[in-house]
Amino acid sequence: MFKFYPFVLQLSVLIAFWAVGSAIQQVFHLAVSGAIIGLLLLLVALLTGILKAQWIATAAGSMLKHLVLFFIPCVVGLIQYHDLFMSHGLQLIVTVLLSTLCVLVVTAYSVYLGFKLEALFTQAKD
Repeated sequence: MFKFYPFVLQLSVLIAFWAVGSAIQQVFHLAVSGAIIGLLLLLVALLTGILKAQWIATAAGSMLKHLVLFFIPCVVGLIQYHDLFMSHGLQLIVTVLLSTLCVLVVTAYSVYLGFKLEALFTQAKD
């Protein structure tokens, strides 16, 4: 059974982090998206223990489950650029593939370093 009120509360917490990140971005005129700043704030809150993962798990899991729906407006917006894709399609495809490869490599190394750090912290605790 889906519990509505805990979900709304958890979603409100996530939206609050997004809103704070957006406010920081606008106040300081940063070139980084407010959503990214909000995610970094959320990461800091989770890593420091200010926020527990289980406090937002239901809403975050639901958003991840339906993540593909968030990309529909982006894909529909690309239809406006038909001429660009026809004239520079190969260059765009190569760019997307290379940037995806870069993201995968950086993610793999980040996860690897994260596991190494976790192992070091676990050893230091014992």
